[in-house]
Amino acid sequence: MRVVFAAVLFTACTREVLPPHVAPPVQAPGHVEPMPGSLLDDQRRLEIAHGVVVDLAGRRVVRDLVGEHDYVQNEASDGEIAYEQIHRYDVIDDDVRAYRIASGELLWTASQSCWSMVATNGGLFCDDSMGHILLLRRGNGHAHVVGRLGWNVSVLARAGGRVVAVGRDVARAATFDATTGAHIADLDLPARMRVASTEAGRVCGVAGPTAFCFDASPQILWTKTFAAPLAIRMADAYDMLVSTPNDSFALSLVDGREDAWVHGSMSSLVRSEHGRLLGFVTQPPGVAFVDLDGRERWSHDAFSYADTTIAVAWGELIIVAAYSSISAGASLAALDRASGMPRWIAPVQTLPIAHSAYSTDVELRLERGALIVRGRESMEDYLEIFEPATGHRELSVLGYR
Repeated sequence: MRVVFAAVLFTACTREVLPPHVAPPVQAPGHVEPMPGSLLDDQRRLEIAHGVVVDLAGRRVVRDLVGEHDYVQNEASDGEIAYEQIHRYDVIDDDVRAYRIASGELLWTASQSCWSMVATNGGLFCDDSMGHILLLRRGNGHAHVVGRLGWNVSVLARAGGRVVAVGRDVARAATFDATTGAHIADLDLPARMRVASTEAGRVCGVAGPTAFCFDASPQILWTKTFAAPLAIRMADAYDMLVSTPNDSFALSLVDGREDAWVHGSMSSLVRSEHGRLLGFVTQPPGVAFVDLDGRERWSHDAFSYADTTIAVAWGELIIVAAYSSISAGASLAALDRASGMPRWIAPVQTLPIAHSAYSTDVELRLERGALIVRGRESMEDYLEIFEPATGHRELSVLGYR
């Protein structure tokens, strides 16, 4: 793995590719004392992007775990990576390894293949792709089977004090105590589920024409059935956006009520920095802002190559990230909320990658006055911090997977 990070200005383009042998100016982290307790405290909002600890509020790198501790070989490719308050876990060549985040110290290695992972204060929950859920103990990596499900898992996720496994080919879910690993209960689902959100102890998604959520007890909280099969577009902390062939619906994660409905295929909800729902943006290539009354306020054709958009609102700006789900990179633009006129365009930095089959997912959010762009791709991860009013890039962390 190669990780580079920098604080740099941008030039106006849709994608900025870093030359293979030229790294951006490096902002070296200063001496940092070991960090006790949680990395996610309320005073210093820290996030880990591919082994680099970033202080989002301070717009700075706190610790470069990869640069300080050469525990990942350049030739190796990361599998699943999971974090909890103190530990980082990764899987390379069928070995699970645990590191202490504050120091980068290798704590233990266990010979185990994990299809997906969830880290908790009890250790690392691992789906072995053979119908078993294992818990590798936090202190020593000793593994024991906590669930013999008999079916393959599509999603393994944390939901409150529980870990939830959702079936890939069966309409089933199972829950486990996040600390002890005890198998709590199984749940029959309406049909095979595609998961949209695991916010606030709820697991929400769709199964055919039915949208629903269940909690970690587990029990179904609500269901809502439509006349046609549903597609998941996105979800945030309040709603999930689903669509039929003709219409789009923002459904409350709490009770399934329709917080908004419009005709047409929408790609993303648009929410203000204070959480108020303002409208939608449509699917690319022609991106339009549609208000809650269903009126198209403006359209923009700047993202002809993209198939997915996500958006947030900052004051009078609609900030849009557009990307192709099967290609590397993304474009970022701020458009006037009233007129759609561009206010600024920023490149999203990316590493030089040649590929055929590929997948990309981009997260866009506002936090502590900063615009956070988080990309997870087949061959690279990145986290970038922008000033939302101007598009000035304040920090960039990139790493090959």
